[in-house]
Amino acid sequence: MNPVYVILNPAAGRGRAVRLWSGCARHLRDAHVYYNVITTRDKSDTIAGARQAVRKGAAAVIAVGGDGTVNDVVTGLMREPGGDDLPLGIVPAGTGNDLATFLSPPPFRHARMARSLLARRSRRIDVGRVNDHYFVNNFGWGIEGQIARRVAALPPALGTARYVVALLQAIGSYRAATADITIDDRRHRLSLCSLSVANAPATGGGFRLCPAARPDDGMLDVFVAAAMPPAALALALVHILLGSTRRGRHFWLARGTRIELTAATPLPAHADGNFLGNLDHIALRIVPKGLRVLC
Repeated sequence: MNPVYVILNPAAGRGRAVRLWSGCARHLRDAHVYYNVITTRDKSDTIAGARQAVRKGAAAVIAVGGDGTVNDVVTGLMREPGGDDLPLGIVPAGTGNDLATFLSPPPFRHARMARSLLARRSRRIDVGRVNDHYFVNNFGWGIEGQIARRVAALPPALGTARYVVALLQAIGSYRAATADITIDDRRHRLSLCSLSVANAPATGGGFRLCPAARPDDGMLDVFVAAAMPPAALALALVHILLGSTRRGRHFWLARGTRIELTAATPLPAHADGNFLGNLDHIALRIVPKGLRVLC
């Protein structure tokens, strides 16, 4: 077996990434799985490390970090010819870990990672593309994008509480926008405060905005929140966080393979928690079975 490339974000999880990787490394050594570690400092390091793994003929690439780290690794794989065939493993060491939780429910087991590498067990999942970016868990625009931006600015010591604090901050200052949304051939015009496009059910550390989303069905699930008073929005999101299936007249769900959004006002956007800036035009596509993951 060629070496496995490990993309390690040492800042993830307030040092949890380093601790988790130490345990995983011991199991890989015991199993005689050889690896090279790339310790990253920023987004460009992570993307470059994933691309290097493809060019060097790695047996697999392991992302040690949170959803943002996984997103950067996937971006590197998708931008390198042949990267879609390089199996991706995830050591979930971030705050939310939404995709990793869905693919392999906690607790994370080091031995299982080693066994998967040795047996070369993998499955294919879909990848989303938004403009020139990729995502594997979800894309968010409006309030969800604002939450992602605020989470990144809050102290990591808050842990998962960062999502709650960011949510409260975002609700108190959100803006709505009038937008044209086309889902495949269905066009809608409405005033909305948030859009979430999901490849997997949960985002933000457990918000199941699109509970039916699956990363291998060749579809993108869409959650739209129409403009509403902040108090009504807060109450509705609490119901969603608690797992209620009640959506109300301000929310609707849809599915499709192509989503286009053109807004009168640019609003914050993110892909898997990575802030993309303020956007007023969005083109989303599904890349069916675009990525191989360890299982």
